[in-house]
Amino acid sequence: ANHSVVVTPVSTPGEFDRWLELAAVRGTHGALSLLTLPRSAELRQLAAAGIPAVVIDPAEEPGADVRSVGTTNWQGGLSATRHLLELGHTRIAAIAGPATIWSSRARLDGYRAAMLEAGLPADERLIRRADFPVPGGQQQAAQLLAMSERPTAIVAGSDAMAFGVLQALRD
Repeated sequence: ANHSVVVTPVSTPGEFDRWLELAAVRGTHGALSLLTLPRSAELRQLAAAGIPAVVIDPAEEPGADVRSVGTTNWQGGLSATRHLLELGHTRIAAIAGPATIWSSRARLDGYRAAMLEAGLPADERLIRRADFPVPGGQQQAAQLLAMSERPTAIVAGSDAMAFGVLQALRD
């Protein structure tokens, strides 16, 4: 389609300013921001430069004026938990990501909704939070598996957490 994709990690306002200057010079047709919701000042700068922006799976809920694409976080939590319920599990744990991250909250809400739909309580002792990488899932799963009444299944908040759960099960 005669377009090039340039990937540039931007972590600070200074890095954003340098990127925007280069992007404007080379005639950038758009910007995708992964996980990070640009601040209003940055959105205004992009608009002034004529560069449309789309945020992909932002950590916080974007406003109505921000174009965004998100994954099916709530539906994912619901579907994963329903699957385990259909397999006959009733003592299902959930390891969610940080409470500060929008997608993490949505996935846990999906888990809770499936449990309620099945007429089962979402036992707060079986709900844990950790950072998304493998060690978070492994640590929380190890704690769950050490319980006297341990869960028979675990819903993990990310693929990396799921690998951590598998490592805890192996151990």
